[in-house]
Amino acid sequence: MDRVLIIHEGKLAYTGAARDFLPDGTQEFILRVRVIGDAVQCVKALLESPSVREALAVENDELKVRMAGGREDIAAVVETLVNLKQRPYQVSVEGKELEKVFLEVTGRNDITM
Repeated sequence: MDRVLIIHEGKLAYTGAARDFLPDGTQEFILRVRVIGDAVQCVKALLESPSVREALAVENDELKVRMAGGREDIAAVVETLVNLKQRPYQVSVEGKELEKVFLEVTGRNDITM
C-alpha cells in the first residue's frame, strides 16, 4: 500500500493512504456498473442505500455510483440490482485521486504553483 504525506503551510496536514481519507474513516470511491435493464430504476433504488452518496445513469447501460464503504457495500449494490431483476454485467471501482485528497486536506480549489 502506498502511503502519502501532505505538508501544507509548513505543517503535516495528512499521513496515510489516499483511499483512506474521509473524516469517518471509511473509504470513498466511484463504482461504475453496467447493467442490462432500466438504469433509471437502478439509480432510484441505489439512492436508498446508506453507503451510496450519489448515483447517476451516465449512459443507457452505465451507472456511476459515488459511495463509501468496502467490499460488503459493493456486494450490496450488486445484490440490490439483482433483486430488482436488473442484470449487472460489469463492475469496476475507481479510487480517490491523490490530487483530490490534497485539495480536500488543504481546502484549496486548484493545484497551481
